[in-house]
Amino acid sequence: MLFALSFIMFGNKIAHYAVQAYNGFYGEEEIFGDITLVNTNQDIPNFDYLLAGFPCQPFSSAGNRNGFADTRGTLFFEIERILQDKINTNHPARGFLLENVEGLINHDNGNTLNTIKTRAIRTTIMPTA
Repeated sequence: MLFALSFIMFGNKIAHYAVQAYNGFYGEEEIFGDITLVNTNQDIPNFDYLLAGFPCQPFSSAGNRNGFADTRGTLFFEIERILQDKINTNHPARGFLLENVEGLINHDNGNTLNTIKTRAIRTTIMPTA
């Protein structure tokens, strides 16, 4: 019989009501705000799998579709930074899973998804350290 043990080691969210909902589900954990201000190796414990998402509005047909030109659209690069920082300290993730964003596949004629895939593969398969 195989058992899996999982728990949340780190969470971040800027929206006040989202933090309240998160704490309602998981208890009063420390929730970090702006991910761009987080020091990966001081603030984020080592982990096996990174589960992450980024705002859909810059890519979704329901949003403005400004892609990486929208500051919210650049949050993917913070995910890349976190993965790379853990590699550089010899604690690479075993894998990662990104939230699905409707419209991402065809955004900018597929260039956005290609950028994300290329950078994610380069970060996880060909570490710079």
